[in-house]
Amino acid sequence: MILLVAALVPGAVMAAATLPRGPMVAAFGAVSYLAPLLGLAIGFAFANSTADVRRLSGWYCAVNGAMLVSVPAERFGWGWPGLGGIEAEWVRYHYDEIIPLLSGWYRSPDTMGLRAAHLMMFAATLAVHQPETGRRIPWWGWLLLVVWGGACLVLSGRRKMIGVPVVFVGVATALQALREGWVKAVGVAVAGAGVTAAGVLLAAGETGLGLGNEDYLMSTLGGSTERLGTETVSSIDPVLRQYGPFGNGLGSATQGHYYIAGRNLAWPESMGARVLTELGLPGAVLLAFASLVLLGALAAVVPRRGEFAPHARLQTCLLAMLAAAAACMTISHQSFSGDPMETLLLLAIAGFVLRLGGEARAWYSQPPVHGEWHRTRSHIVLGAPAYQLGRDQIGTNRRTTMTGGD
Repeated sequence: MILLVAALVPGAVMAAATLPRGPMVAAFGAVSYLAPLLGLAIGFAFANSTADVRRLSGWYCAVNGAMLVSVPAERFGWGWPGLGGIEAEWVRYHYDEIIPLLSGWYRSPDTMGLRAAHLMMFAATLAVHQPETGRRIPWWGWLLLVVWGGACLVLSGRRKMIGVPVVFVGVATALQALREGWVKAVGVAVAGAGVTAAGVLLAAGETGLGLGNEDYLMSTLGGSTERLGTETVSSIDPVLRQYGPFGNGLGSATQGHYYIAGRNLAWPESMGARVLTELGLPGAVLLAFASLVLLGALAAVVPRRGEFAPHARLQTCLLAMLAAAAACMTISHQSFSGDPMETLLLLAIAGFVLRLGGEARAWYSQPPVHGEWHRTRSHIVLGAPAYQLGRDQIGTNRRTTMTGGD
């Protein structure tokens, strides 16, 4: 937190000294950098158990799953009020094709695509992390929501949003492989991704949702790779040449600043270019160190192989969601800087990971006292609260390392 606040000071001074209505612009820009702290605190305070995280994830899936009904409504021209978001005709040109972009009841295709991608990731998380007790939706029920979100995501026509669940699957597979082995992790990932892709294609073919933009969508990987180069590393030199080492001032590249300043001050698309524009080199370095500290804290609570982890899969999926959002933000920050609620949600996810990891480590670092063991299904398990009971099998010898998958 200290590093983050310190990173904003040079940009705030520059904005106050050089920009029209500089103090107001700086305050407006500071909100998007400081809001993540609020999201982190909310997530850390809320996640008292895995049941809390699952409950929030389930509500997110329910609300956005219902809202996305507006996407096929716009596709088929049903004429419902509010369809199409901001009054504009959203299209994308691809060679000699004109690709229509849909937004439903969301304000833009980017916003709808991001919500659909998050619906897919939350539903996939709930599918692979099932509670042992209480009412639960079967894994295939959540997988249907993944397919539903995927179909709407394709209709958004935003390639960078389509890449979000792809990154999620890759990162989740890699993290889970470190705990359970590559064969099992890759098998689950391939099966889930294959069923989802087949479901999306089947839904598009049977319902007429397809837009005939398969070539455009297939260019997602190549286009994202190209954008990653042009919007990150290649954007550093132009920003430094245009604004100098101290940048243009805090808030000058935050989406919506023109309502305060009265005119456009800067418009970089990638997150790296925005940070350099607003904070300059000194602030960017401090912000990078702040990010490394947060990454170190997240890495410290990730369960290692051989450690007892009743919610390791849940943590793995949440971390993969953060990685997918970071990849999208690296290419284009507007979907996040213009949507503070989604930014709060993402940092709340980081708070979930920290809280769940801290709870697990505090729990298994304490040696169990006599009488806490009981026999269930021929395995010796610890008599922990219901939300801490996973499928982990703990050995009878208390002095051995607690092992097992979740």
